[in-house]
This record gives sequence, structure tokens and C-alpha cells, in this order.
Amino acid sequence: MSVHVRADCNAKANSWLSPSGQRVGAVSIESADLGAATLDVTGWNLDQLGGIIAIGTALVVQEGIACTSPTRWDDTGIGHHCQFPEWSIYKGKTCPGAQRIRQCDYVRGAVANRVADYHARCDAAGVAPVLGWW
Repeated sequence: MSVHVRADCNAKANSWLSPSGQRVGAVSIESADLGAATLDVTGWNLDQLGGIIAIGTALVVQEGIACTSPTRWDDTGIGHHCQFPEWSIYKGKTCPGAQRIRQCDYVRGAVANRVADYHARCDAAGVAPVLGWW
């Protein structure tokens, strides 16, 4: 699904005006799980982590998203769905679950490492990073 398609569950995260007046919003990445009863104990598997890290890397490079955890609901960064009440239309939302939330630091670190490697390779080759391909 395009990053330009609204994710219905994202509430205020779908779209807001940045301090510079630019319309921005969150990108939602969906992943399969084994149901609500397992959310707190089931982490993302290696294939899911690989996909999330690849998408996150592309978004950081292309859109300038920070590799850090957002500090408020309208901040840049790599977060998780239930991190802020403004990010969900559902009260009490717990996804992606406790185990996956614990994996978010790993995801942010892996994305940051890949972005640094990408920029180092561009510098070594004497080429500018490709930006804005959406």
C-alpha cells in the first residue's frame, strides 16, 4: 500500500501541519501476528524484522525521518502504534504488543546503521544520495 494512503486506525497521525506549514503524517507498517492473546509474548520474526528495517531505512533516507523514538505524537522518528493516544482511534490499543515494542530499539539501531552505511558508500563513490523517490 502506498505511503500516501491513509491508514484508518492512525487518527491524528494520518495528517497534520508541521511547524513549517508542510502537511506530514505517519507511515503505518502492518505485520501479521498470532492474535491478541499472543501480542505481549510474540516478537517479529526474522523476515518481518528484515522487512520493517528495509522499509524504515528507505523512509529515513528518502523522507528524512529520524532514527530515534519520537518524543511526542507529532515528532519525527520510528515509533509504535500505541506509543501515543493521538496515534489511534481506539482507546486501550496495545499493538504491536509488549515483545515487539521491546524490539523497536533494535529496529531503530539497525536502520541507523544501514543509513550510515548507505551514506558512507555514496560518499566513497562520490555520488549524492537518492532522495524523494515517492
